Amino acid sequence: MNLDLSPSNEFIFIREFILIDTDNNYLNRLSFISEIFVERIKNLTNLSLSDNPTLIHWDPFINRLGILKHLQELIINNCGIETIKLINQDDSIELFPSLKYLYMSDNTISLYSSINELSRIKSLISFGILRNPIYGLNQLENETPKQMTIARLPNLTHLNRVSISRDERQGAKMNYLQSYEQVNFDKKLDFINEHRQYQLLIEKH
Repeated sequence: MNLDLSPSNEFIFIREFILIDTDNNYLNRLSFISEIFVERIKNLTNLSLSDNPTLIHWDPFINRLGILKHLQELIINNCGIETIKLINQDDSIELFPSLKYLYMSDNTISLYSSINELSRIKSLISFGILRNPIYGLNQLENETPKQMTIARLPNLTHLNRVSISRDERQGAKMNYLQSYEQVNFDKKLDFINEHRQYQLLIEKH
C-alpha cells in the first residue's frame, strides 16, 4: 500500500486507522508515509501500523506522525525499529502533543538512549516494549530494564500494560541514581545530555 499518494478527503473524518495483513500477503503493508497523507489524517486519535518492516527508521516515518495533534494511541509492534530519535524542535513545536499510549513490542530497540528520547513526549503514560533486545525474555532478566525504563519516563503509569506502583517508581529512581553516580567528571556533560531525567532526580532527592 502506497500512502505517498494523496488520499481522499474522506480521510479527514477518520478517528481510528488499523492496518491488518491477515494473510501475510504484503498487500496491506506500508511502503511510505508522506507528509501529505499525515496532513489528511490530522483528526486521527488511534493508529495501528504493526508488522510493517519498511517503517524500520523512526526518522522520517514515525516522526512525521508527530504533528498529529489528536493522536492518543500509536501501535507499531514488529516493525524492525532499531532506534527512537525525535527530531530537534523549537519551543513552538511539540511532537506527539496528545500521545498517551505507545506500544513497540517485537522491535529491535537495544539502547537506553531511545528510551530517553521518549521523555520528550510529556503526555506519554503507557509504553510497551516487550521482546526487544533491551528487554529480557523472563521476569528476572526484565527487572533491571524495567527499572531503568520507569526512571527515564517520569509520567509513565503503565509499562507493558501493567500498572506501576508508587513503590516501584521510587525504587526505580533510587536504583537509577545509584547506577550512574560514579560517572567521571569529564564525561558529565555528555552524560547529562543523554540522561535527561538524571539531573531532575538529583535535584528532587
